[in-house]
Amino acid sequence: MSSAGACVSLMGRTHTTLASVAQSLDHKSQVAVADVTDRPGVAVAIEQLVNQGGPIDILVNNAGNAVSESFAGASLIAGTDD
Repeated sequence: MSSAGACVSLMGRTHTTLASVAQSLDHKSQVAVADVTDRPGVAVAIEQLVNQGGPIDILVNNAGNAVSESFAGASLIAGTDD
């Protein structure tokens, strides 16, 4: 997506890893540190990313967890221990 000109926003738990990936991208990118099991932290991270890069048009979600319910009805932390 970056090589096609998309502004890519990255969110994850480790700033060093995020920064490394962002640096490897061809186009504008920004990063925010958050853990998907921390609802307030995710909200802050999303706000930061939108403020830096604009509205989110495409979401690629890869949190490494499987929840068997519809995306629209899923809780932010469904399938976690919390």
